[in-house]
Amino acid sequence: MITTMTIPKLDKALILLDEIHRAPRSSVELAGATGISRPHVVRLVASLRGIGCKIESVQSPTGKGEFAYHLRDWGVFDAQRVRKYVKGLK
Repeated sequence: MITTMTIPKLDKALILLDEIHRAPRSSVELAGATGISRPHVVRLVASLRGIGCKIESVQSPTGKGEFAYHLRDWGVFDAQRVRKYVKGLK
């Protein structure tokens, strides 16, 4: 049984990390998929980068100034454990 953490920001960061892993997406798409506001998505990505996650911002091929986040390395997190934990939150 997985219990939720008492640190909501960490839970949101892990949910976001899992969503970026599923497919590269813009901050707007991630906000819609997670229910986290777009500005908070951007701050969480910065926080995740700060602890070693390799998340790249790649410009959309449309050239309209849109960027998608791509997860290249989970950093300090174990991908399987994060995905299992996030699944337990839903």
